[in-house]
Amino acid sequence: MKRFIILVFLLYCTLLYSNDAYIRTAGGAIQPFSESKSENISMTSEIITITLLEDYYHIDVDFNFYNNGITETIKVGFPEWRDLQPTDDKFSNFYTTVNGLPVDFIREKPVKPDILGDNIIVTQWYTREIIFLEKQVTKTSVSYDAPYGVYGIEESVDYLFGTANSWNGSIGTFTVNVINNSDYWFEYIKIGALKDYEVHITEFGYTVTLENVLPQNDSCIFIVVNRVPYVLVSLRRINLERNWFLNKQVINKDDIKLYTKQQLRILRNLIFAGHGHIFDSPDLNEWLSKYADDWYKPLKKVDISELSEIEIENLKIIQNEEKKR
Repeated sequence: MKRFIILVFLLYCTLLYSNDAYIRTAGGAIQPFSESKSENISMTSEIITITLLEDYYHIDVDFNFYNNGITETIKVGFPEWRDLQPTDDKFSNFYTTVNGLPVDFIREKPVKPDILGDNIIVTQWYTREIIFLEKQVTKTSVSYDAPYGVYGIEESVDYLFGTANSWNGSIGTFTVNVINNSDYWFEYIKIGALKDYEVHITEFGYTVTLENVLPQNDSCIFIVVNRVPYVLVSLRRINLERNWFLNKQVINKDDIKLYTKQQLRILRNLIFAGHGHIFDSPDLNEWLSKYADDWYKPLKKVDISELSEIEIENLKIIQNEEKKR
């Protein structure tokens, strides 16, 4: 039996607004070209690995499917798509496999733009055919590089997984691995409308694993990152009275839970840097030179007794988070 269904493995999107631009690049899961669901093929697992690099991020996605019906050959495709406002941003190094073997793909332009949802226009498909054998598991994968989106003064990483609701049932096991091989700081992660999920911190990032996920069409992984921790936003305008976050407010531990151990060390020492502490560690001096040269002035060795009560409380909160790493 041969059916032709367009399945969205990866989606590329860009949103542009005036003033503070919000430019979003995203990848996506799977969606048939028609509105009907696959009756026999279910997605038993989806593993998304997002690796942050200095100038772009890399995404690897591994899908496992099980065909509970007869053998089917299905045409699947990777779309280039845009919002109502076009952009020149592109994916690069797109690569796909089926059962561990590389698969060739061809580019196909629709006769007229395919419209998904209210705002997404597909302008080109990267298509290939996949055989889903009867009563067997089929493993597929895709990977690509993408530029960071712009989210006000911060940046973003996005992955649209809502189109996976086209398969039979829910996503059996849904795993998100985020690896930080860059200077970026994680500010927060949002996974669709899901709540109360546990984030497991790793040495260089974090992992989220969920069971039986039934996404909505627009469900998206949304990660906000920044070149500096959020407490330094006000520090860019530090004044003589040191009217900045770390000596005025107690840190919310949830705001720093995604930081790596090394980033927590930097954050802890920023409390002393605000007083002009002279550091001996080359890595701290390198970071301050790169990201804090507009305000950091080394003056003297600062003792903890010179810190305010709020600063000491923040020091304890950061140290407690470090111990969990």
